[in-house]
Amino acid sequence: TPELGIAVINKGRGKGIGNLLMEKLFETASRDGYTSLSLSVDPKNTQAVQLYKKLGFEQCDSSGTSWTMIYNISSS
Repeated sequence: TPELGIAVINKGRGKGIGNLLMEKLFETASRDGYTSLSLSVDPKNTQAVQLYKKLGFEQCDSSGTSWTMIYNISSS
C-alpha cells in the first residue's frame, strides 16, 4: 500500500501549492487504478483540514490527535 507525506513550508502556504500537489496526486492515483485515498491530519491544522474538505475528503475516523479522512476517486 503506497503511503506518502505532503507538507508545504510556511512561506509557501496560501499560494495554491498544496492544492496543486493534491490535484496531481488525484490524477496519478486515478491513472494507476486506485479508487480511493485516505489521509491522517491533526485537526488543529485547520488550513490542511480546510483544503482537504474543499477537495472532497470526508472525515471517517479519529484516533488520538489525528483524523482519518477519505476521498473517493470514483465519485469525483
